[in-house]
Amino acid sequence: MNRIFNKQKAATLKKAVDCFGETSQLIVAVEECSELQKEITKFIRGKRSPENIAEEIADVLIMIGQLQVIYPDVTDDLINAFITKKLGRINELCHEVEVSDLDDIACLNDRY
Repeated sequence: MNRIFNKQKAATLKKAVDCFGETSQLIVAVEECSELQKEITKFIRGKRSPENIAEEIADVLIMIGQLQVIYPDVTDDLINAFITKKLGRINELCHEVEVSDLDDIACLNDRY
């Protein structure tokens, strides 16, 4: 598991799931994603705090690690396969923007 977390950190992720329970940690995962959303909107509105964004990204990554503990069939390889596929699609869309004269590129965001 986890190219992001070494064995010691991965053990702590498992310990958290064992200690607090899967359901509790699933709720915390949703909450942490929401907190990152909130910090992103603050950043867009001009309340720029790279430290707050970094902290919330760290919290989300920790929860992603715990999600992999809860869902052991969701392996790094499976996740990386989806990342590769989705990055390929993003690359294609970026190419479309580069060669087109679109006034509204927001419509392409819905396609990836």
